Order: sequence, then C-alpha cells, then structure tokens
Amino acid sequence: MADVDDDTVARWRASSRLAERIAARIAAELRGQPRWQPVQGNFRLAARMNVSEGTARRAKALLADHGAIMKDSTGGTTGYYVS
Repeated sequence: MADVDDDTVARWRASSRLAERIAARIAAELRGQPRWQPVQGNFRLAARMNVSEGTARRAKALLADHGAIMKDSTGGTTGYYVS
C-alpha cells in the first residue's frame, strides 16, 4: 500500500473535521495491506465506524487524493482498492 505519511495521519487524527479523523482510522487499518485489496463500501464502512455514508465517502476520497487507495470503475462496478 502507498501509505499516507505519518505527519498527515497525525494531522487528520487531531482535525476538527470528522471525515479527516475517519480517514486517519482507515489509513491505520489499511497500512500493510496488499495492493488491490478491496476497501469496504460506504454503507458498511459508515455502519462500522458509526458515521454517515457521506462522511465515509469523503474520507475515502481524501485517501484517494493522497494515493493510499484508488478508484476502479472497470467492469461495470465502482470500488476502491488499496493502491
């Protein structure tokens, strides 16, 4: 996995924005995962972390922007995978 650097994760952990705090939790969970490992969908991720689907979506978008996960929409379905 292309890990998000520790300083960024620490900054997210301390953030007042919920999506950034969730992104920090996801980044910690994904650390060391093999490439192409699927990331949970927004519904399941939101339920597990007790946040809205929108917050889960924003957290995953933040991780994608930092190269930790990638979006794949080939084959008719869209999902995020560890990059």
